[in-house]
Amino acid sequence: MDAGYLWVTAERREGFTVLTVSGDLDVNSADDFPGRVTTAMDGLAGPVSVDLSALAFVDCYGARTLAAVLDHLPVSGPVALSPLRPMVRRVLNLSGLR
Repeated sequence: MDAGYLWVTAERREGFTVLTVSGDLDVNSADDFPGRVTTAMDGLAGPVSVDLSALAFVDCYGARTLAAVLDHLPVSGPVALSPLRPMVRRVLNLSGLR
C-alpha cells in the first residue's frame, strides 16, 4: 500500500534525538512506519524525544504500530512525547496508549 502522507525524520537537538512524525499514521501507512523510523534514526542514539505535533491523523492500527515502535526504540533513557493534537490524543487514549 502507498504510505502517502507520512513523514519521519530524526535529528540531534540539544542532547536529544528528536524523532518527528508528521502526516497520517493509519492502515495505509502503518506497515511502512517501522522501516521509516529505522532509516531516520540510523546512527543516532541517546535520549529520544518524539515530536507528534504534526501528526494530523492516526487510527487504531496506526496507534498500535506507534506503540510497538516506541517500545523497541534503541534508547537508554525514557521516551518523551510532544504535545498531541486533541484527535490524536483521543485515539491514543482510546487505544489504551499513554
